[in-house]
Amino acid sequence: MRQVEEQEPGAFQTVELRARLLRATGKDREARELLQKYAEEKDAPLLAVAALLEELGEGAAAEPLYRKYAAVPDQPEKALFLAAYLGRRGRFAEALDLLEQAWKTCPPQAVAFTAVAMLHAPGARAEHFERVARDLETALAKNPDLVPVLLHLATLRDLQGRHAEAEQVYRRLLNRAPDNVVALNNLAWLLAHQKGKGNEALSLLRRAIDTAGPLPELRDTRAVVSLSLGESKAAVEDLEAVVREAPTATRYFHLARAELLAGHRGSALDALGKAKAAGLKAEALHPLERASYQPLLKELGRP
Repeated sequence: MRQVEEQEPGAFQTVELRARLLRATGKDREARELLQKYAEEKDAPLLAVAALLEELGEGAAAEPLYRKYAAVPDQPEKALFLAAYLGRRGRFAEALDLLEQAWKTCPPQAVAFTAVAMLHAPGARAEHFERVARDLETALAKNPDLVPVLLHLATLRDLQGRHAEAEQVYRRLLNRAPDNVVALNNLAWLLAHQKGKGNEALSLLRRAIDTAGPLPELRDTRAVVSLSLGESKAAVEDLEAVVREAPTATRYFHLARAELLAGHRGSALDALGKAKAAGLKAEALHPLERASYQPLLKELGRP
């Protein structure tokens, strides 16, 4: 650390390393004060310092820096970072008040991203969701071709559990952008959990793969569609490739389901073990597939 400080004494990376070292050795106050002092220097990267303070558990100390960063004249988009911070702190009403102004001065897709992202935070209530939904619909009424805003509206409806409305928004989006890979994938996912819609879902995924190639996200969704159709061989084939390339707890869970459907109990147990080792929890699954969690554990004899 001393060698780094001798070579680049004023660099943010150097201060960051020192702060992390202080934090790791239990010197939280010293770490906080180091970063606060550094933020007072001319041309200090306020956003980076604020984000680091927040990451180190010093959210209250980060707030003045976010506010100072957001107050830079003629750069209204910087206020979105303050709004996002307030959302992470559960101060949704304050954050949404800021965004009300941001809709007037910032690109709508940037405001939409910030607004919907904050709704993933614990404590967001129905009134916050509906307030954001109204803002998104207002933006779309002015410009129906704002594809990123349509995507965020569909995500919001999905978060609300209003899956039929999310489906309608994805279809609305695909009328304007037929090759939008995210919309094709997400609509296919919703259809996979509806009786009799599996073949339409596969058709959507073929279009997505033709456009973007066999991405792990697309093959994972295709495997879930195959499961809904009872096609275990196709599901296992996709998922084995997916977990080799980009393993996650959810994808191992899907593989366990596919292996069990194929009658491969040992492989299903192995995949479930890897899913749990990667942090699988029922609440982390999409609401539409949580119903399959406990039956799988029961079938495999796992708590």
